[in-house]
Amino acid sequence: GLPHRGSRNGGLAVGVPGEVRGCAAALHRFGRIGLKRVLSPAIRYATQGFPVGPHLAKTLLSRQHFLKRFKALARVFYPKGRPLAVGQILKRPRLGKALKAIADKGPDVFYKGWIGRDIVASVRRTGGILTMKDLANYKVKWRKPLVVNYRSYRVFAMPPPSSGGVVIAQVLNMLRGKNLRAMGLNSSEYLHFLSEALQHTFADRARFLGDMDFVKIPLTWLLSKAYTQRMLKRITPKVKPPSSYGTYKKKKKAPLGKQQTDQDQDQVHPPSPPTPTRQERENTKPKTNDDEREKLKKNLLQELEKHNIIRQ
Repeated sequence: GLPHRGSRNGGLAVGVPGEVRGCAAALHRFGRIGLKRVLSPAIRYATQGFPVGPHLAKTLLSRQHFLKRFKALARVFYPKGRPLAVGQILKRPRLGKALKAIADKGPDVFYKGWIGRDIVASVRRTGGILTMKDLANYKVKWRKPLVVNYRSYRVFAMPPPSSGGVVIAQVLNMLRGKNLRAMGLNSSEYLHFLSEALQHTFADRARFLGDMDFVKIPLTWLLSKAYTQRMLKRITPKVKPPSSYGTYKKKKKAPLGKQQTDQDQDQVHPPSPPTPTRQERENTKPKTNDDEREKLKKNLLQELEKHNIIRQ
């Protein structure tokens, strides 16, 4: 089976990195200076070093028991086994070498050259499945940003496969109709409302969001006024169990956005089969003798044990 928290830690948590080719494509399309000039400050800081700030020092100290498990990180951030402190000079010569190669040769050295080979080797050593073919096949995709109007502002956010933009848009839609000034900044009422709104949106993030090239996302519904009003009605002064947050199959009929497709509707509220009558249940009930019942019971227990649902 998959390792515990494999999607967050270790080689299986690493996807194909798109930042290098994506930033280069954005620079080519919108920029006014070349890649070498853009990368020169980062190369200088990586090779010559820079003083560690309070935030990095605090993070290294609080996370050292976890981060020290990774030898490559430990060599950089925990010299002689101790976390870097505020004011110490942090140098990243190998990062500087990689950035200089990208500046000189472009993104291909990252996706098809020695940098990519180093990444693949490191990922596979830690249980990942990334290959050079995955890197070489990476293509930049231009997507339309999400746009949400919040009071007097027009907010542009990242669309899927990034989930952050959808979450921000959903929360802003809920906050827009509230008198936040009357609640008071960081008051208990304000913090409770904000946390409840976030819990609803993160529940639906876990359920629906992903890469739209591979999964169908009911985006129109999630950003609709109907969805916003439905979530607002469910925010109460009481804290509810985790299962009650987000879109869930509670009612047979729920308000849906006008622009929502039938396919999206099926994803949010899949149709339930009709409840059989008592006579139908009696007619379909298997007629078994005692030996057959024992056999069925034994098979059921074996299946439950096989899937770790119960243990002897």
